[in-house]
Amino acid sequence: MKRAFALLLAAVMCAGVLSGCGKTKEGIVKSGLYYDASGISPDAVLLTVDGRDVTADRYFYWLTDACDSMMNYYSEQGKDLDWGTELSGEKLGDYVKKQALKTAVLYAVIESWAEKYGCTVTDEDRSGISTEWEAKAKQYGGEEAYLSVLANLGLDKSSAEQLSEDYYLYKHLYEVYSDPSGKLHPDDATLNSYASDNNYLTVDEILISTSGVAKDDAAALKEKRERAEMVLSKLSASSNPMEYFTTLAGTYSDDNRDDYPDGFTFSLGSGTMSDAFEAAAKSLQENKWSGIVESDEGFYIILRKPLDMDTVSADYFDHLLRSAADSAKIEYADSYDSITAANFYDGLTQAREKLNSGTSAGSGSDSDALPKSSAGSAG
Repeated sequence: MKRAFALLLAAVMCAGVLSGCGKTKEGIVKSGLYYDASGISPDAVLLTVDGRDVTADRYFYWLTDACDSMMNYYSEQGKDLDWGTELSGEKLGDYVKKQALKTAVLYAVIESWAEKYGCTVTDEDRSGISTEWEAKAKQYGGEEAYLSVLANLGLDKSSAEQLSEDYYLYKHLYEVYSDPSGKLHPDDATLNSYASDNNYLTVDEILISTSGVAKDDAAALKEKRERAEMVLSKLSASSNPMEYFTTLAGTYSDDNRDDYPDGFTFSLGSGTMSDAFEAAAKSLQENKWSGIVESDEGFYIILRKPLDMDTVSADYFDHLLRSAADSAKIEYADSYDSITAANFYDGLTQAREKLNSGTSAGSGSDSDALPKSSAGSAG
């Protein structure tokens, strides 16, 4: 499972909307990075998802992540961030608030499913969490320095370790799903239908890149095409082209194949690949390869492979989680409507400056600091 999530709290919460854990709707904690940024107690129940409490610190963690990502993007572009800027028909501030909500709801569903299907954090998991903590602390120059970095994310050691627990809850849920005798396991007809409905293809490719070549540089483009033609000629002359394709790709392809040495699976229309690539791949029969396909990235030779149902199955699992999140009943505390991205991020920036006054700790986010940040592609 190749995943890309930074999770927050996985502690078992109460089933009641506002009671059972000694918490009130308003919360009792009046300190911390998020309280300084928002004036809302981090232990306040900000919303419930199918009756499961989501506290303010959980939501603010995701709002911080979304705001930091947007700020970093604008900074890299050399632009000032205006939360009133329109994006896909809505203001940036509304967009990041919605993204934070979507992610918080998704992980509330993951935790509820973990309870439903008997998934818990094991002693082996906790040993892994401890090992990961030690490695991260060493990476950042010691535990004190590491804790300073985490503090800018609104985390301490306890909440960072709880974040890691969510990684393992997701992992164990996936194990239940993958068990053919388990309650979550889909039948072949369901997976085949999902693959067909979403136009999945499995391919391998050889790319002769034209990155950095000007479109009007005819000589350079000719040299690139001739290189692609040479590779295609070698493939066509092979007595075992299916096996030889991998060898040629490893030798001549300009694409980084570390993550997919034997090809990859994608959904047509997802934007993963260019229109030219998609059209060529779709036209191929299994175990057949294309001629030279020209795109903005360069010259491709594409091999259509039998569909990788393991990848389809993993995506279907995430689809189940997303669907459950989309259909969840959400109830909001009054304070939720008072939150704006602009005011929160201004407050967060000031709180970080105060936190880091007199220290060498950074004032922004560092998602790589998180002990376990790759639990799934459910989002």
